[in-house]
Amino acid sequence: MATPIDIANRQQVYLERLKRGYVNRWDTTQRNLRRRYREVLSALEITNLQDLNRKELQKVLVELRAAMVGVTAPALTSFLEEMPELAQFAANLEVTGLVSTLANPPRFNMPTAKLAYQAALNNPVQATGELLSSFVSDWPKADALRVSNLVQKGWAQGKTLNEMISEAVGTKSNKYRDGFLDVSRRHAGTVINTSTQHVANAARMDVWERNGDIVQRYQWLSTLDRRTTQQCQSLDGMTFEAGKGPMPPIHPNCRSTTVAVLDSKYDFLDKGATRASSGPNAGYVDANQNYYDWLKKQPKDFQDIAIGPQRGQLFRDGGLTPTEFARLNLGRDFEALTLAEMRKIEPKAFMRAGL
Repeated sequence: MATPIDIANRQQVYLERLKRGYVNRWDTTQRNLRRRYREVLSALEITNLQDLNRKELQKVLVELRAAMVGVTAPALTSFLEEMPELAQFAANLEVTGLVSTLANPPRFNMPTAKLAYQAALNNPVQATGELLSSFVSDWPKADALRVSNLVQKGWAQGKTLNEMISEAVGTKSNKYRDGFLDVSRRHAGTVINTSTQHVANAARMDVWERNGDIVQRYQWLSTLDRRTTQQCQSLDGMTFEAGKGPMPPIHPNCRSTTVAVLDSKYDFLDKGATRASSGPNAGYVDANQNYYDWLKKQPKDFQDIAIGPQRGQLFRDGGLTPTEFARLNLGRDFEALTLAEMRKIEPKAFMRAGL
């Protein structure tokens, strides 16, 4: 029988696939963005940007920003309109997963799609502190301003119109990834990935808070690979009271998830639970291991890639347990600490490590 941790990890795999689907759909928007950019500049019928005086340039920049927002804003609005369905799906999946692990499951209080999504709207995206609606809707204007500023810079540098178009659009041979408009694609992907993670986890948290007699705490689960950030590495395995701890996404593009911690009488459900890992010793490992327990068993070179050479040396030679090392990496509000900040807290560990 699948354990709660198995189910949580499986749900995150589904969510990552869903994110990829949302991001892949942006390709059409990106093509339209390149087309509209080219149309606005090509309509100028000039050779060099400096053929425009400052007043004419400002008029073009306003038109360019409007054209870009006209492409990206509707696409993100359409994405946001699908989020209530995701919230309901995530809430249903959480309850279904919990019920499947219990022989005599209690009756769960299930939020409606509207209420599950409202939880996502009311709680700020922890990666930025913004509310979901502004996090998504403010991006098109910010990105359009970024692009118009680059055009303004090109005007100041005396670039030709063709140079400004080719630098923005990029080349077909490189799938247009070499143009500065590709930054828009990457930023949009971050907005989509982070928002999707936020909605799913907010809906899961809403289920726990509505069923506080069954779920009182939750555990943070991070991905066991070298791409995991310092924050998520250190939070992995920590438990918090429902509604009173950090929740993914704690940073943009966060891939971490959470799992409900049930009453101790259900501890047997986690017996034999495993987690997938990626690296030199890839495979399934005991779910009770946190990130640094797992990293301790990886080769030195991999450790240095995952956490950096100096942090790796501190990890190996500082005389700290994996749990102590995890706590040392985070500040009071779960922010990632620098090595200098860590040294002030544990100077003896740095001395032992020769740092």
